[in-house]
Amino acid sequence: MPLPPNPRVAELKNRLDSKREAVRTLLAENPDHTRMTHGAVTQMSKLTDDIEALQVELDSTSATMMIHSGGEGPKGRNMGGTSIGEMIVNSDQFKDFRPHKGGASVEFDIPFEQKTVLDVATGFVPQSVRTGLILETPQMPPRIADLFAQTTTDQAAVAYMEETTFTNAAAETAENTTKPQSTLAFTERTSPVRKIATEMTLTEEVMADNAGLMDYINSRLPAMIQFREDQQLLTGNGTTPNLRGVNNFVGIQTQAKGADPTPDAIFKAMVLVFTSQFVPCDTVVIHPADWQDIRLLRTADGLYIFGDPSRPGPETIFGARLVQSTRQTQNTALVGAFRFGAAFARRTDLTIRLSNEHANNFTSNLITIVAEERVALVPYRAAAFCTVTGI
Repeated sequence: MPLPPNPRVAELKNRLDSKREAVRTLLAENPDHTRMTHGAVTQMSKLTDDIEALQVELDSTSATMMIHSGGEGPKGRNMGGTSIGEMIVNSDQFKDFRPHKGGASVEFDIPFEQKTVLDVATGFVPQSVRTGLILETPQMPPRIADLFAQTTTDQAAVAYMEETTFTNAAAETAENTTKPQSTLAFTERTSPVRKIATEMTLTEEVMADNAGLMDYINSRLPAMIQFREDQQLLTGNGTTPNLRGVNNFVGIQTQAKGADPTPDAIFKAMVLVFTSQFVPCDTVVIHPADWQDIRLLRTADGLYIFGDPSRPGPETIFGARLVQSTRQTQNTALVGAFRFGAAFARRTDLTIRLSNEHANNFTSNLITIVAEERVALVPYRAAAFCTVTGI
């Protein structure tokens, strides 16, 4: 049965035809579409928006009329692959509907086809602007060089004389008798100067286009040298080009922990140093995991020996400064009179140099940055140090 005329539909169609005619007129007046005036472009945009809005309103009005009449709605409109008519026929409301005299109507909420939503999942990722923060990897701060006496040298090695014989024959002497003769002898010792160095190559563009990058590199390369310096001062094996670290000094003393509590073994090492060198120990260098075991020692009734956990613990042990370093060999503490027993000598300070005169740097627009130092560790008194093993 045909639908009765609907004034609203007729009005919408007339308005839609009028807008379309205006578009055709505008296109005829502007045959070269690429050279439309600003006003023409604005007018065209307004007309197309009006046409789209009128078409949506017309489709909606027509769909409502078809629902009340049992029709299928405007052709070409489809709800996810199912026509409006099919949705009505298959609905429970339609199946339960029984017509009565005088006619009746049933209303249905029909969702129109939804367009694709533009979101992050469909590929429109929001822009993220990178900050200037550079998050550095965690590194143990250098703490060892400053423990020693500081000096300088202008030689390739630090040479000195060590008193290796001390025969003290001093004694009470009777009148008119021969005096006892004492003896001194010396041996020349040398500690070679070693170079610790590193380099990094980057492009000129990276340097020019990243503000602050050079300041960052100029701070990190020296840090790398200092980290390696710390390791060498403690555990270097002395084989060229390595420094000989304190733990490997020839003549260093050793105290085994054995069955002793760790603090007892450390104190015994201090006594060994004092009775041989007659100077008190000023520093104990220990791995953090080993210091943990000492810091958590408790009495039989549960009291912490090295201080209550609610208060900062003492970074000392038997009056000596305690230095934690992951570069100290674990399970071995180093006890010593650092300022008396050794000196840290600098031949050249830590320097940084830049150059493009390396390999094909010049033709490739590359810059090589070199950081280096020349230093020596001089073991004046190896016996002023003692390792505590087995902790």
